[in-house]
Amino acid sequence: MKWYNHPYIKLLLKLIITGIALGFVFMNIPVRDLLAVLSRVNVFWLTTALLLFACSKYISAARFHDIFSNADVIIPRGYNFKLYLLGMLYNFILPSGVGGDAYKVIKIERDFGCKTKKIALLIFFDRISGLVALVNIAGILLILFLFQDYFIILSLALLLVNVIYYILLPTLVQVKIFSIKTEVLSWAVQLCQSLCACCLIRSLSIEQHVWIYILIFLISSIVAVIPLTIGGLGAREYTFMVAANYFMIQTDKAVCIGLLFYMITLLISSLGIYFIFKPISKTYYVQS
Repeated sequence: MKWYNHPYIKLLLKLIITGIALGFVFMNIPVRDLLAVLSRVNVFWLTTALLLFACSKYISAARFHDIFSNADVIIPRGYNFKLYLLGMLYNFILPSGVGGDAYKVIKIERDFGCKTKKIALLIFFDRISGLVALVNIAGILLILFLFQDYFIILSLALLLVNVIYYILLPTLVQVKIFSIKTEVLSWAVQLCQSLCACCLIRSLSIEQHVWIYILIFLISSIVAVIPLTIGGLGAREYTFMVAANYFMIQTDKAVCIGLLFYMITLLISSLGIYFIFKPISKTYYVQS
């Protein structure tokens, strides 16, 4: 094994990158200013954001199950949901940014006898499906609010890219992965998280340029997909800071949206701790 592929080296590098990103943020925005903003958060809207995020993860787990069903890998729904929660937790606490995905590959292979390569492919395209929906929603917002003069041309270009993607995908992958239901679920996930962002914006008493904050949130979510930091921490906040300066909106509140979203993600992911102490068993579902 190459030294730079060692899990703990990867973890150290991610910690360093996370620290550098947060360092840049805190150099430009004093921590006391961020704490002052967070201390005035509206609890009702914050709670609503939490519920919407939890809803998005439930739908995301349903998409995961649907992708496996499309490929004729039948996993009990209850087993699938528990495994998805545990995978979220491992994505936070394991050294690799895809630690949860690696665990799901091993677990499904052991319990259902599927080939490792096939499982890994399905899990990879589960992420791709979500990313495609995320990029599409961000693209639509960009066209609507920043490039209205080129609305028809850019909309057709976005549509063409999607058509090419869905035409080429079956020729590149030998198993059936996506269905219309899968894509609807992916859009539902991203729309729920966009509504979650709206509630976080309301919780910080932001009333102007709301669509800009949502657009930055979507862009930061795309950036956070890249596994360079711990759970996206630092990458999302740095993106908010840079974009807020570009759009000339309230930088401290923009960064707080990223911080609040990270805390909500961590809170929901921590529910997976239960399944560390009570392992997920295929036998339970077979017997029932």
